[in-house]
Amino acid sequence: YTNYPNGTVNQSVLQTWDGVSAWVNSRRSTFTYNPSGKPLTDLTEIWLGAAWMNNNLETNSYDGSNYLINSLNQTWDLMLSAWKDNSREIYTNNPDGPPYQIISQAWNPVTPAWNNEERITYTYGLPTGSYDLPDKMSVFVYPNPAGNIITVRTSDISPGSKFTITDQTG
Repeated sequence: YTNYPNGTVNQSVLQTWDGVSAWVNSRRSTFTYNPSGKPLTDLTEIWLGAAWMNNNLETNSYDGSNYLINSLNQTWDLMLSAWKDNSREIYTNNPDGPPYQIISQAWNPVTPAWNNEERITYTYGLPTGSYDLPDKMSVFVYPNPAGNIITVRTSDISPGSKFTITDQTG
């Protein structure tokens, strides 16, 4: 690995042992990043004879909040000396960043069009914990996760205090 001054990976080289006396180049990946440090491209090359040859290119796109929205994968066409679309992933993100849905598509050169292959939808549960507690009040609830019995320990409880405990579905 070689790194940029900020610590992000610039390049990685994979070598294999020839079984006798030398390491032989096999694959090399070169990375670029946007100003926020998010990966933009990952260029993978393979060693052919005495030179590196393009093999695969992944290009990422981000929205104004720097959330990943598209990842395009292309392969090198040796005959045309050009990149050819292979697959892509389209990300739909929640307002706070994590992906809500990822759609994977494959390029069909016959039609020519992107064909849906897979859709992953993420759901996020509400975090367990305490809300709307007065300052300096400690509440301990255990075990978490719980089965039939839980213990609630607190300090400085005032008269009329109420606690509500719900599961992830409310």
